Amino acid sequence: MTWSRSRVRGTLRVSGTLERAGKVEVALLRGRRVAQRKVFTLPAGAFTKRVALARTLVPGRYTLRLREVGTPVGPALVTAQRTLRLAAPPEGVVSTSFVSAVLNGPPARTLRDKSRIFANFRFAALPNAKLRITTTWIPPGHPQGTDVRPRARLVSSFLTKKSGLPPGPYRCELRVGGTLVAVASVRLR
Repeated sequence: MTWSRSRVRGTLRVSGTLERAGKVEVALLRGRRVAQRKVFTLPAGAFTKRVALARTLVPGRYTLRLREVGTPVGPALVTAQRTLRLAAPPEGVVSTSFVSAVLNGPPARTLRDKSRIFANFRFAALPNAKLRITTTWIPPGHPQGTDVRPRARLVSSFLTKKSGLPPGPYRCELRVGGTLVAVASVRLR
């Protein structure tokens, strides 16, 4: 399993034995919510299946559940269940990143006539405390300076120009220990 820009890449190997052929659901649950689900039609006997992890999964505890499809969920009907942990990389994982017109405001894809914009990054898993967190704005033309940010669940950065920011694409890159973790972008009109 590897992480790149806060997205996981990897597979989960599931194996077992079925008494009879049928459809089997392989589900990853986060609490009671299904985070990922895949259904296989399998013959009776031993099986091994690889399930690609959903790229939007975040680090933490999950319950892996195998059950026959079409049966109600209940302890007696669950074929197998196991707890597993999806480990975070040292640079942490950002679950949401966006640009807004005000600090912690609603996400925007486009904005008009702004003299200040904010990039917001929410960590689902905090980075190692020894790694430096930086943000760099890349407006039309050339990159701005890099700022060191504090280690927190929500990291924000802003770009401002009294006379107004020129139109065009803007993005803010969040790096931890030099590794690109997330990008927030917007187009100014």
